[in-house]
Amino acid sequence: MFHGEKICCAILAGGKAERLPDKPFILLNGKPLVSYALDSADMRFDEILVIAKKEQEERLEQLVKGKKQMKVAIENSSDFSPWNGIRTAVRNTGADWILLLACDMPFINVKLFDLLISKIRPDIDCIIPRTDRLQPLCALYRRTALEVCWMRTETFSGAAENLKDFRAHRNPQEVSIFEGSVTRFAESLKNEVVQIPEEKVFWLFNINTKEDFEKAERILQSGSNRHPPFCQ
Repeated sequence: MFHGEKICCAILAGGKAERLPDKPFILLNGKPLVSYALDSADMRFDEILVIAKKEQEERLEQLVKGKKQMKVAIENSSDFSPWNGIRTAVRNTGADWILLLACDMPFINVKLFDLLISKIRPDIDCIIPRTDRLQPLCALYRRTALEVCWMRTETFSGAAENLKDFRAHRNPQEVSIFEGSVTRFAESLKNEVVQIPEEKVFWLFNINTKEDFEKAERILQSGSNRHPPFCQ
């Protein structure tokens, strides 16, 4: 809770992961990759959604077992894009803000969560960190902005009028969940970009390839993950 506003962390675990099949459950230094995000979120948030595919449900339920603030939410789609994960998150929380978090960031840090949360204010809809690029899958979004985003543009105007406390993004008629990237959508919102210092960019290192996995494994095994050299 921040100034009376509730925040939900939505961990996106249901992606296609074509380069690393079954990525959330790959053991990194003896621990499922998704568990790094779960453990970090557990230290800060009272509501955590794990967005997943149906075939992942049983294994994820085991990982969140006994944690009352964590819930597995299943995507009702065969197209496991980030947008379907976002839609599932919006449908499963009434929180004012949603922190979208990719499941493949083993160095994610509570200090980053606190930094983003500290930037919440009434006149913005998105708080997004930037390293060498924007990081839309580790960013805070006002839930109503996400809710409007995935409504079809032809019904946008009438729907938006009924949303309490809705702060419209710059060009709502031109942005839809059905077109464009998550980055372009975040840029279209009333946002605040938070530049991450060079020595902290490793917080946002994500694993997409076997090479990424091997780099992260070496760092974790060496115990020198404060300032990993591969992220400098």
